[in-house]
Amino acid sequence: MFSQIEHAGSTNPASACLTPKLMTQVSWPSDSGMSLSHPRTQLRDMQLVSVRDFRLAQVMIFAVEEINRNENLLPNVSLGYRIYDSCSSRLSSMSAIMAVMNNQEFAAEQKCNGQSPIHAIIGETESATTIILSRTTGPFKIPVISHSSACECLSNRKNYPSFFRTISSDYYQGRALALLVKHLGWTWVGAVNSDNDYGNNGMDIFLNAAKKEGICIEYSVKFYRTEPEKLIKVVNTMKRGTAKVIVAFVSFIEMGFLIDQLSIRNITGLQMIGVFGWIASQNLITPNTFHVMGGSLGFSLRKIYIDGFPDYAYKAFWDTAFPCSHRDGDYSQNEINCSTYEDILVLRNYNEEVAEHRYVSNVYKAVYAVAYALHSLLECKGQEGCEKTVTIQPHQVVEALKKVNFTVKFGERVWFDSTGAAIANYEVVNWQQDSDGSFQFKAVGYYDASLPPDQRFVLNTENIIWAGGQLQKPKSVCSESCPPGTRKAVQKGRPVCCYDCIPCADGEISNETDSNNCMQCPGEFWSNAEKNKCVLKAVEFLSFTEVMGIVLVFFSLFGIILECSLGSTVGFWAVLGYIGLLALLCFILAFLARTLPDNFNEAKFITFSMLIFCAVWITFIPSYVSSPGKFSVAVEIFAILASSFGLLFCIFAPKCYIILFKPEQNTKQHLMGKTQSKRITFLQNCQIDECFTVSCDNLTFQISHSSACECLSNRKDYPSFFRTISSDYHQGRALALLVKHLGWTWVGAVNSDTDYGNNGMAIFLNAAEKEGICVEYSVKFYRTDYEKLQKVVKTMKQSTAKVVVGFLAFFEMSLLVEQLSIQNVTGIQLIGVVGWTTSKNLITPSTFHVMGGSLGFALRKIHMEGFSDYINKYFWKTAFACSERDLSQDLYCSRNQDLIVLKNYTEDVSEQRFSSNVYKAVYAVAFALHSLLKCKEQGCAKALKIHPQQVVEALKKVNFTVKFGDHVWFDSTGAAIANYEVVNWQRHSSGSFQFKAVGYYDASLPPDQRFMINTEDIIWAGGQLEKPRSVCTESCPPGTRKAVQKGRPVCCYDCIPCADGEISNETDSNNCMQCPWEYWSNAEKNKCVLKAVEFLSFTEMMSIVLIFFSLFGVGTTAKIILECSLGSTVGFWAVLGYIGLLALMCFILAFLARTLPDNFNEAKFITFSMLIFCAVWITFIPAYVSSPGKFTPLYVTIIEIFLHSYILK
Repeated sequence: MFSQIEHAGSTNPASACLTPKLMTQVSWPSDSGMSLSHPRTQLRDMQLVSVRDFRLAQVMIFAVEEINRNENLLPNVSLGYRIYDSCSSRLSSMSAIMAVMNNQEFAAEQKCNGQSPIHAIIGETESATTIILSRTTGPFKIPVISHSSACECLSNRKNYPSFFRTISSDYYQGRALALLVKHLGWTWVGAVNSDNDYGNNGMDIFLNAAKKEGICIEYSVKFYRTEPEKLIKVVNTMKRGTAKVIVAFVSFIEMGFLIDQLSIRNITGLQMIGVFGWIASQNLITPNTFHVMGGSLGFSLRKIYIDGFPDYAYKAFWDTAFPCSHRDGDYSQNEINCSTYEDILVLRNYNEEVAEHRYVSNVYKAVYAVAYALHSLLECKGQEGCEKTVTIQPHQVVEALKKVNFTVKFGERVWFDSTGAAIANYEVVNWQQDSDGSFQFKAVGYYDASLPPDQRFVLNTENIIWAGGQLQKPKSVCSESCPPGTRKAVQKGRPVCCYDCIPCADGEISNETDSNNCMQCPGEFWSNAEKNKCVLKAVEFLSFTEVMGIVLVFFSLFGIILECSLGSTVGFWAVLGYIGLLALLCFILAFLARTLPDNFNEAKFITFSMLIFCAVWITFIPSYVSSPGKFSVAVEIFAILASSFGLLFCIFAPKCYIILFKPEQNTKQHLMGKTQSKRITFLQNCQIDECFTVSCDNLTFQISHSSACECLSNRKDYPSFFRTISSDYHQGRALALLVKHLGWTWVGAVNSDTDYGNNGMAIFLNAAEKEGICVEYSVKFYRTDYEKLQKVVKTMKQSTAKVVVGFLAFFEMSLLVEQLSIQNVTGIQLIGVVGWTTSKNLITPSTFHVMGGSLGFALRKIHMEGFSDYINKYFWKTAFACSERDLSQDLYCSRNQDLIVLKNYTEDVSEQRFSSNVYKAVYAVAFALHSLLKCKEQGCAKALKIHPQQVVEALKKVNFTVKFGDHVWFDSTGAAIANYEVVNWQRHSSGSFQFKAVGYYDASLPPDQRFMINTEDIIWAGGQLEKPRSVCTESCPPGTRKAVQKGRPVCCYDCIPCADGEISNETDSNNCMQCPWEYWSNAEKNKCVLKAVEFLSFTEMMSIVLIFFSLFGVGTTAKIILECSLGSTVGFWAVLGYIGLLALMCFILAFLARTLPDNFNEAKFITFSMLIFCAVWITFIPAYVSSPGKFTPLYVTIIEIFLHSYILK
């Protein structure tokens, strides 16, 4: 429901308008079918009346009539109004707005004085419909003043320049909700909101504030009033949730539906935290709902009593708006048909307290705000009245509203901030039941944003009745606090408020509740049993009488034993060197014997024994460190014995086995025998069809050859995914490395708006930031979004970055290249990815002027032996037997003619760089099945049944080399290792185009060897031989420092010259260095040089002047000049003390003489001279410090002495 207001000239009946008035649109949503107009109220299509909205209409009319009676505000101008109903519907709201904007009858009837027919609109109640209203009226600059639309989105003055509200933005309410929850110690809450602009924006503010306050959200769900299925899901989520506190950022209508469902299902015990949209609504607090909602807590508008309104609402309103409401008898045909108002007339006896409708004061203030704005525009002056000739347009009202500042009769100051909103001022209310069974909204605190931060929020918890009528505050935490002796360990995949309490390890303690870490006890101390205190260690010894001691001694009798005195450095290194020598000899022997026949080759036994040896001593370190007391000695002895017996067992056990159990093999003939080579046979019982689908007992597998998105590395979401291409994690980092290597710090970024492009670009941007590369812009588009493509091209044209990184799929890149060619956008150095860098379809004569010189990563060119002949000869004969026949005579062949035309396509197959990945993918499946089917020379096991999960596990273990030399295996994410070529788009001397390899990136190499590029072989953008520059700001030379430009990236800076006495001797210095005391900066400010010694000469003009005044001073004042040797500390303090003593004596004399007659009292002269004295010497300090060379000790000092000396005279 909303209203309009208009004004015309004076109220003189002789004027052009008999009933001049200001018509202002006022709006809020209502469930009633009501349409009111002035001076007679008319209702049409009445269906259901909302008491809340009816009261708001009453207070609006009350305020208008009160203003019309005020002789000072608008003395000779009256306000009028019309009320429209939006029925709480966006569609109905739009219809009502159109009715306002197109009401010709109203315009012709009321616009008799040349004024605009609409000066202001007040409304609506809900943010969603207010957004529609403000967007519709915005182009006409008609001010809209809402009394309850609190969505933060409406603070955007760019989108809503003429919107105002007498309620504060939800920016404050969302933060206040987080403050309330934090104050009450709840760290585990649920969140429910309306699925509209109001709920979504408000909940976002709360969630961000809650995160900063350390509050965890178990769930955040939403629904709209027309979505019963989502409502049911919300209720089910609340029922299953473990959070006992629910923050409901819900509008009035959605809250009614939610409470109905909670009541029907009898879901109790939840502490609801509400917003002013519903927390103080009388319609929601009933006997049927109180068992569910009792104890609710939340922020509400303050209760305000408007003097005169209750009497008006109960009596005067009905007497004027509905004359038939107090008459009896029949009515003539010319009178109002009172039966039309039956639904409204029943409200005449509704005696609910008006003050509980907390929005009425906001409507009242909104109407008065319009009145004060018009008062200013019409230049109203008391008895003189308002200016009749002024023509007011809506945009003038907007500007006047920005400046209103007044106080209404109930004491509240009204003004609008820069966003057009009022300042936040809430009550904290609690749903309670009185002893007589009635319900009330008990005020238990407040939030006032106008106060200092530490005084804004006050809550009296002693007056609160909690959910379920409890007097004790409910607990709502995901995990209970961890006591001393434990530490918090966040549960995997859950918020930080959900943790386990892990006891501290031995030797560690925690002496606070909810400790994040345990502290290590000092070396001589140990943790007590409770792990909350460090105590001195008890000295323990390993006794020969203990079972462990006896066992270790027994096995030690069989071992090579060296006993060294404690702390013997020589003995320690002797033993360690001996062990290392043995290990080295064994490895050398194993290497030399690697080519011997298996029966003579014991390299595998030696190697395995050495692995056991290493494993024992690697595990020894953590075991020794973590073993308490005497057990550390036992661990050391065990490690020595285990490694010794491991060596003996691995080397000699196989020989003993042959001697004792296989004597037939212990012969010379067997030792001299030769083993036959074995041939691996693959998949005897399985077939691989032409579609690269492996079928074995109806089993199928998928391995991608080109899907590089990093998102596919998530083994939780894609547990059975593999690929023979590397993840874009490597390519994104490699792109940043390439850009950094070439010295470009200012680049643009374009990507496909897909998972591939978004994930890849995110990786590049993160890596670029770490490398110190600044990104001027990052834009994206999808192949079907032509408008976004045009914006991308426009951004590239307007940019100052000469290098653009294109993380694009082939389809998007082809569209971008087409647009760049059409618009002739040249001179941009494009950096590409494997998705398009080596695509023959993109490199054409029509695109090369734009794309020539492009640089990027590509898959390596690999020659697969036999593949070219197979494609050119055997493939067509076997797959298309009709390829040599006349296609027109064979129906089967005619269906394949689109494929057969490719037979004469002789492009080099090696340029199809993804072919090798497909080849490796097929072989990976073959090797996996070879393992599962236990294939041998005789064939594969036919009886084995293979399940998909078995193939997945087998693929994880494949490790083989294909015939063209590539090693194939999958890492933990199911991907291949990164191995790229760096290619450059060049034109050959013959005119043909080529992808010239100019470097590589191989992730299998050490970090300092992975990337190599030969810049001498590169042709740059536009066919240039010189590398282009792409920086935001040129380097700062020595003698200057960098100063980052405000609001821009760190690569954009100004070069500020160093100050006098400071230097910078490097390019791009961040700071200037201060020269030592005896030095000064040279003219270029890049070097410190010795200061030149200067003297004040008697022949200089300044010296002559100073000597003259000095002599004059001696002759008139007999002043004594003290000359001290340079650097005399005693002399300095003597002179300074003497001056101070004189000053003190002068002040004392002035004080004692203050009561003498004026003719004898010179206190004021002495005081004034002392003030001058102090002022001169205070200014001496900065002047002395800033004066260069000889002017420092002489000119400034002498001038200071002269000044205060002559002033004293």
